[in-house]
Amino acid sequence: MLKTIEPTPRTWSLRFKHGRTTVLIVVDPLQSLSDIRAELLTALQQASPSGKLNGHDIPQNPDEIKLGIPVNINDLSEGYILLERQDLDDEDAAPKGKGKGKASAASVRKPGASTLKACPQGVGMRDGGLVAFKFASEEDVAETEADDFAIVEEKWNVTVPTMEDTYENDEASIPDDEIEVPVLNR
Repeated sequence: MLKTIEPTPRTWSLRFKHGRTTVLIVVDPLQSLSDIRAELLTALQQASPSGKLNGHDIPQNPDEIKLGIPVNINDLSEGYILLERQDLDDEDAAPKGKGKGKASAASVRKPGASTLKACPQGVGMRDGGLVAFKFASEEDVAETEADDFAIVEEKWNVTVPTMEDTYENDEASIPDDEIEVPVLNR
């Protein structure tokens, strides 16, 4: 069973989005992404006992959940960057120099550098930030030709409401002359 994170001033709240569904999870900024995936999977299984979320089967293994962070937090329509497990593990496989003193300065890391990269703070997430998620079974990948190589773009099923969606029928339908203005009595 996962250790429950108690909310403190040091913990973060992250919003995980899939379609119109938002799951709010409290995490430690240095908690591993694999633990966060497991926590997200537990929350999804508890919230959807049918085993489906937005028409997709919820996986049984947290490794089948893909996470993505926004390319531009101010314009979510630009898409998301996939946080791949291989990128986080490749630092451990960095080339080492041969012989005494042959390792380059770039390959010398501080202790714990790879674990910092595999946590919310290390990958650039922020408190209150938005994280897209999808399941490995969702094969929505589009290839785009650019010059001499193909760019693989991940498709993310994330719907973020706009101001028009939120306030379309509220105050906008009342004419200006019918809006009550409070009067200060002196």
